[in-house]
Amino acid sequence: MKLDPKLIAHAIIKRFPLFGDSNSENNWKMHKRIRDTHHENRFTIVFKQMKNEVPTFSGEIKVHFTLVKKVIPKVLSLDCYIYPRLGELSTEENILPEEALEIAHDWAAKKGEHEVNVFEAEKLIYRYNSSNSLVWKVKVHSKSSNEFRYTLFIDAISGVVINDVSLIRHAIYREAWYGYYQSTPEPYWVEGNAFPTPNKEANNMISMAGYVYEMMYNAFNIRSFDQQDGGMYL
Repeated sequence: MKLDPKLIAHAIIKRFPLFGDSNSENNWKMHKRIRDTHHENRFTIVFKQMKNEVPTFSGEIKVHFTLVKKVIPKVLSLDCYIYPRLGELSTEENILPEEALEIAHDWAAKKGEHEVNVFEAEKLIYRYNSSNSLVWKVKVHSKSSNEFRYTLFIDAISGVVINDVSLIRHAIYREAWYGYYQSTPEPYWVEGNAFPTPNKEANNMISMAGYVYEMMYNAFNIRSFDQQDGGMYL
């Protein structure tokens, strides 16, 4: 089966003009094929949004297929997140990759971490605060502590760190409490306890709180209700 990612992408953009212009400079490349582990005749083709061979961080179209009579591919549904107005963005950087690594070192030093490993800079198109930017994505890990691990998104034009995302999951703090009265109140589960718990409902609630935390932090840079790392009490 041969699929043309440009035809699929342009058809979706034309169908949903809110996401872009069918005559834009957007490029689409097949990124991966995912097998549905629950249905042997179903699979997903993921296309990555690009511009001038520079990939977007999260621009994707997912096309979900089923095989009719195990042979004929049929589209079941589409999921997409499309970066708009890429035609306005230049993919020529002012900051070189080695300069981005130095910026990452300086950023860590300002946080009090002077001995760090920085991983090779990857050029991406990144959307933050409703704006597209050409960035270098750099990972920074402390040499002495597992508590300091970040992904930095460094503007490839200005050199400014426009976002930093902690790779330490327990930066979140959650407590799950019983929903009925106890003479000696204490939480059912707190961050750092064994997970999953024997209670399926509690597991779902704790997991969903984690998803909400990650969405709010990554999308809006909101760490907690008070922006002071306050806990999530369930």
